[in-house]
Amino acid sequence: SNLLSGAYPPNQKDWQWGNKSDASLGLVWQPFPIETYMPKDQDLVLNSGKDCKIVDQELDKIFNRSDVKEFVKRNQELYKNMSHIVGKTIDFIDKASGVHGVLDIEMSYNHYWTHVWTKAQEEQIVKQLYESHIEAYRLRGDSPIIQRLRAGGLVKEINKNFERVLNNTNTKKESQ
Repeated sequence: SNLLSGAYPPNQKDWQWGNKSDASLGLVWQPFPIETYMPKDQDLVLNSGKDCKIVDQELDKIFNRSDVKEFVKRNQELYKNMSHIVGKTIDFIDKASGVHGVLDIEMSYNHYWTHVWTKAQEEQIVKQLYESHIEAYRLRGDSPIIQRLRAGGLVKEINKNFERVLNNTNTKKESQ
């Protein structure tokens, strides 16, 4: 809407601002968001974080497996140190993944925790946390049940679109 307001400025004097006319609209006008996508809570096709009891049960099974517990145990010292530094309990892969995301973003904007670590130390810690980040991502889809439930809406939509094209009933415009 900011772009549109500049591309199509108002022609009427009463609606213009910034021309020393004391137009009241200029004092209250704000751009408005334009949504060109479906809200996340309504999106059954691409929202992989939608609440699902079956997925939660599967994730509990996955996160209680011996290989996952061993991974957490190997990283326990790192999690303990990070908990002390960030002031939040980090005792599991998902929490470590979240801290990795925050630190990685801060580093990409050249913000380092120099009051706690040197730049090299922080880069090393982020590398260590990256392992937890990758493991958390991998585990969230480490079950055929989760894969089917999370990707089912997308696969259904793709199949419907293929069927429409094959049956020559597709009403969507093709790009050429």
